[in-house]
Amino acid sequence: ALKSAELKERNLEIYYNGDRFLSGFQIECYAKPRKYWKYIGRYTPDFLILDRKDAKIHRVLIVETKGAGFAEQKSFQLRKTFIETEFIKMNNEKFGYEKFEFIYLPDDISVQENIRKLVSTVSTFFS
Repeated sequence: ALKSAELKERNLEIYYNGDRFLSGFQIECYAKPRKYWKYIGRYTPDFLILDRKDAKIHRVLIVETKGAGFAEQKSFQLRKTFIETEFIKMNNEKFGYEKFEFIYLPDDISVQENIRKLVSTVSTFFS
């Protein structure tokens, strides 16, 4: 994926973020099982792809990869749902444009299919 023309031509920055002790980019996640929101923990995405405008972060693509064993864990499923349904929506509304996007690349599909999915998302989101 790093060799993809879509990523190179757009001059995007790609960061490995998958170690919670490596980076400060973590998302506080919540679930609403009933009437009230409940804190369910921090989420540390694997990769961040950034686009800058006037030296400031303009857009962020949050990239998550998971092996089948980890993908089935309830804690991951709850955090993923929060990111997809609440975090992206609330933050994009706050900034007034599509600043954040999320993509999940599972290991139960081929590497080529994951690369195609990533390149397609990059092409659409950063256009």
